[in-house]
Amino acid sequence: MTKSTDKKRKYICEELEPRILLSAGVEGLVYDSVWEPDATLEADTDAAQIVALFNSNQASTSEPTLELVFIDSSLPDYQSLIADLVDNNDTNRQFEIILLNEEDGISQITAYLQSQDNIDAIHFITHGEDGVIQLGNDQLELSNIESYSSDFLLWKNALDEDADILFYGCDVASTDDGLSLIQKISSLTDADVAASDDITGSAQLGGDWELEKNIGSIETSIAFSTTLQNTWTGILPTFQEGVGGYSGTMDTNIDSSSPTSDNSTEESVDVYTAMGSSGQGLILFDNIFGTGPGQIPPGATITSATLTVTVVDISAGGATTIDLHAMLTSWSDTDTWNSLGNGVQLNDTEASSLVDSFIAANSSGSQTFSGLESTLQSWLDGNTTNHGWVIVNNSSSNTWGFDQSDYPAGTPPVLTVTYTTNIDPVITSISTASVIENTPATTPVMIVTASDADGDIPTFSITGGTADDL
Repeated sequence: MTKSTDKKRKYICEELEPRILLSAGVEGLVYDSVWEPDATLEADTDAAQIVALFNSNQASTSEPTLELVFIDSSLPDYQSLIADLVDNNDTNRQFEIILLNEEDGISQITAYLQSQDNIDAIHFITHGEDGVIQLGNDQLELSNIESYSSDFLLWKNALDEDADILFYGCDVASTDDGLSLIQKISSLTDADVAASDDITGSAQLGGDWELEKNIGSIETSIAFSTTLQNTWTGILPTFQEGVGGYSGTMDTNIDSSSPTSDNSTEESVDVYTAMGSSGQGLILFDNIFGTGPGQIPPGATITSATLTVTVVDISAGGATTIDLHAMLTSWSDTDTWNSLGNGVQLNDTEASSLVDSFIAANSSGSQTFSGLESTLQSWLDGNTTNHGWVIVNNSSSNTWGFDQSDYPAGTPPVLTVTYTTNIDPVITSISTASVIENTPATTPVMIVTASDADGDIPTFSITGGTADDL
């Protein structure tokens, strides 16, 4: 898409247009106070010449860009994001901030954009994963984007012809599917689109604020200040096999009708109940905690956690729910029904008797188990061990299955976690010690300054020596 480099508003001269009124003579021209005529017009000067002069004089007095920022209200410390945007409103950029709740996000966005026009940029501060953009409880991806074509037409009508759309979610454009997704969005909206191909957030937590992939020429800069980018302690990570360098997913199913079968190489993880037999699913995301890039660091506070799977096999029959229980014992993807002792027992020894989360057993496509943050927090804090989950079909007769993590033609399960963390203070300056005998007790001998990215007030202590030394 070829774009102009001038993001100024365009002025159109129309009959009885409220900002410019034309009559037979120049005395009939009404103009904004910021415009001072620098040429004498003849009475027969036509409208085209007046508009040309008007736009010429406006060249040095461009209006601020109008940018919408949609923020997922489930993000950790989203209040700091809002405060930073408010502080950044100035004569060059004007931000309008809209919080997305956990309902139909695309409908929320479309409803807002219907009353807008000449928008220069839209920023989406939401979760993402490979080829998927989370908008409220909607997941926008290649498989369903055409169903929202009427929404995107309304988005297009709200945009300036040079508009940019920026998606900040982690890993959205990390693979060909993600690139195809943002290409399709660009095509449907006639906007230039940018998205991230890795973790979004503070560099101290393994993230960055660069939107590495783009369709068209992106003229809009990141909405947040450098200070916010360096200090915001939330992050938008996802864990998905083969995405962003992650390779710690293990999943399989165990089947009472084939009690010695190793199902680790099957295309799907099948969970069923039928005619006295049953199948259970097992899934684990390993190596998600630590100090490495993309890992959840020690001391973090987990604010939300979800598991999303792509359901490819359902057959209803007394269907109720698919339940997720935390595993309490170790297992491997080559385990069988027999090797785990007649399947996994929900007895608070092999697996928790409490349900972590559940979803309807009769829905296909992308399905999400939510509310997993307490389990993740327990694993992180060392109160329990990460052995993943067992998945149980809580129905009288039903088959349900999802794409396995290493099935090449499938969509691997995704664990999405948001968290905040306490970043250590940093010493910013320290003076040379200077001690003079018999000076007053309150005389400074050394000055140390420090900054804290979390906004806390640093405290200092002196250790070592004796009272006589101080």
